[in-house]
Amino acid sequence: DLSARLGLCRTRVVLDVRSGIFHRRVRPLSDLLGRALIRVALAYARRLFSGVTTISPMLRERLAREHGIPPGRIGIWQSGVSLGRFDPSRVSAGRPAGLAGKFVVMHHGTLGLDRGLPETVEAMRLLRPSYPDIVLYLLGDGSEEGRLRTLVRTHGLDNVLFTPTVDHEQVPVHIQGCDVGILPLAPTPVMRSSSPLKLMEYLAMEKPVIVSRIEAFSDVLEGYPGAVFLDDVTPQAIARGIEVAFRQRETLARAAVAGRRLVKERFTWERQAEAFWRFLAGGSQE
Repeated sequence: DLSARLGLCRTRVVLDVRSGIFHRRVRPLSDLLGRALIRVALAYARRLFSGVTTISPMLRERLAREHGIPPGRIGIWQSGVSLGRFDPSRVSAGRPAGLAGKFVVMHHGTLGLDRGLPETVEAMRLLRPSYPDIVLYLLGDGSEEGRLRTLVRTHGLDNVLFTPTVDHEQVPVHIQGCDVGILPLAPTPVMRSSSPLKLMEYLAMEKPVIVSRIEAFSDVLEGYPGAVFLDDVTPQAIARGIEVAFRQRETLARAAVAGRRLVKERFTWERQAEAFWRFLAGGSQE
């Protein structure tokens, strides 16, 4: 930064801010120290750096409001997807073993905190008596996997299936075999200001989605007809959302074709790289 200011190089220095700045630990002293360091870093960047980059419109607005950074100096580069890899026309149709004839609700990625997965398993318990053909398909692993498996065993659920993490090249095959993706993220600051990669992958594969009503999704899905928004992240609300998706499955499947067009216009990795480069070259996205 100093070399650039002295004209010794053409480097542009920016501070990249992720939603992890909202994480809270269980130790108050660590939280206090962490928040202080974040404020110092942002104050330094505001005064001396060429700009700040971040991952979502919500986080950009919060940085401007709470830390006094002019919005024009905050660049956004969100998650994206490879349309070549996630292309339903190139992926063979089929179902995972044992799911033929079922309505498959899929979640893939980290089985972690604040993703609404225990509530989704409880929702499957509520749905099982009336909708035995609805199955929850969990692809991945993470810190909540043990808890989720315990819930499945405790309730004797045969409508929740686990599959271990696969190579990223294989993810489109699994998505192709599902009917709808589900992302019931909790309305925490971290999740609200995120840019979920999984959402882009479902859209690219022309799959409808069931999502919580938070900015991370509404900013992307405004006007998109293939989404079912959850009223809340409770077992009852999630069960209602899955029921709506099941009852409207044919309509949603037709509407979901628009997802690939949406991604092509705004959320390919190429689009994100172009936006990022424009910001680095000019210091503004306005």
